[in-house]
Amino acid sequence: MKKALIVVLAMAFVAAFTLPVMAAEKAEWGFYGSARVETFSYDDDKMSGLVPNGGVNGWDDRDTIWSFWNNSRFGATAKAGDISGRFEYRTSTETRVLFGEWDFGAGKLGIGKDYTPVNMFYSNQAAYGEINMLNTGGVYTGADGMIRLRFQGLADMIDIDFALVEPAVLGADGAGEDTAQVVGNDMDTTLPQLEARVLFNWGALQMEFNGGWVEFEDTQIVGGAERSYDIDAWIVAFGLKYAMGPFSFKGNVHTGENVSSFGLLCVDACTPQYDAGTDSIVDRDQWGWHAVVGFKLNDMLSFEAGYGETEMEPNQVGLVDDDLSAYYLQAVIAPTAGVLIIPEIGERDYQNDINGNDEGETFYFGATWKISF
Repeated sequence: MKKALIVVLAMAFVAAFTLPVMAAEKAEWGFYGSARVETFSYDDDKMSGLVPNGGVNGWDDRDTIWSFWNNSRFGATAKAGDISGRFEYRTSTETRVLFGEWDFGAGKLGIGKDYTPVNMFYSNQAAYGEINMLNTGGVYTGADGMIRLRFQGLADMIDIDFALVEPAVLGADGAGEDTAQVVGNDMDTTLPQLEARVLFNWGALQMEFNGGWVEFEDTQIVGGAERSYDIDAWIVAFGLKYAMGPFSFKGNVHTGENVSSFGLLCVDACTPQYDAGTDSIVDRDQWGWHAVVGFKLNDMLSFEAGYGETEMEPNQVGLVDDDLSAYYLQAVIAPTAGVLIIPEIGERDYQNDINGNDEGETFYFGATWKISF
């Protein structure tokens, strides 16, 4: 049944190519860039990850970060008739986006690397390299290779996206096949990762439902022999945005299973584990949410505050839930078009790990500086 579904989706993508294609036109290009610097002070309290000289207790540490961000970027958009495209490079030399799209009338067919349908960007948290609360309640898998079919403006208020995506379990650009992985000795896929998004737009109010699923086979060496196990990874999410005058509210909630194998940015140990005692794979569950409120005073000054939580459930005897929460408060200062200065204070509480050990917390303050052109 699963393979039949993939065949149907693939046929829909192929059918799009059979529609009439207009003659090529000269492309119109638009280039853009954004330079970004982070100036934050991070105060770590009893961080279990900061253990000097083999000690058993976490310790305190304060660092001031004055850093050019690796997510500073340069890119361009292009359009020629029904064909459009975009590329974007980060200063980390990463090709973040390289995506082309064909508007064939009834919908849009896209091919390349871009942000996949399940991504939800609701927060503008500036610290930690512009983390945007993506790992505290957020839903973020990043940009991946995919074939996407998009239908926009159905009934003047509904957008629908379907995508066949590069499986996250293969690692970056598919390099993980037949390579030792976190779960076992080898992980293989026969189907692409499926993702979908439905957006309802009623002007001031927007709601979206996102979801995705992938299946892979994990190979373990048990008693000197190879044993294979089927594993599913999935996520479902709901998001809401509402704006009225100077006030705005945004929030989302999600749940999933083995989400790191789906590619989701998660807490700590979100990968399914092999249990030798039961000779089986133990699935790990996750849920999370965050909410963001905003107030725009004028074109030069606005404010935003957010809070979020994520919890991972290991589902193994002797282990406890791994939690993470965070909050922040920021001002967004725009002295002129293209210039942003964002002072912010906040805290991340790592709470405890799966063994019940206190992981400490980090309080921070500082600012982000951006010039976009």
